[in-house]
Amino acid sequence: MLVAGATVEQMRRGSPLEEVATALSLNSIGAVMFGVPFVFAVYFRKRPDWHKRLMLCATLGLLGAPILRLILLTTNLEFPTAIIFGAVAGDLFFLPCFAYDLLTRGKIHRVYAYVLALFIASQIIMMKLPSWGPWLHFAQNLQHLVS
Repeated sequence: MLVAGATVEQMRRGSPLEEVATALSLNSIGAVMFGVPFVFAVYFRKRPDWHKRLMLCATLGLLGAPILRLILLTTNLEFPTAIIFGAVAGDLFFLPCFAYDLLTRGKIHRVYAYVLALFIASQIIMMKLPSWGPWLHFAQNLQHLVS
């Protein structure tokens, strides 16, 4: 909710449309990357192997914003490049999950493959969405609504 409030405030202050569209896409996709694994974790609550992995994946979905902020604060990378590095860094958090499953089960659980594929697809969408015409139109209309 705090992120949505910050985005609305950014829009209200009249930030450039490209920044608004980027903020909207980052925040929207970030919410989906938490929400989708969380909803499925609730659905699979009676299957502990799926439930706990989905809850862990939902938590990993929350790491995008802090990782991006750390990259921006500690490097001189441009924003689009920092987003790419942040996405790769976030995906690397799946490696300990894979290692644990390989050591304890002898194979990687399907949940990790599904959610990692979802994360990678969302990262590709997140990079393309801010420059997509209909998204820019949506962001512009939303900005007019809140200002």
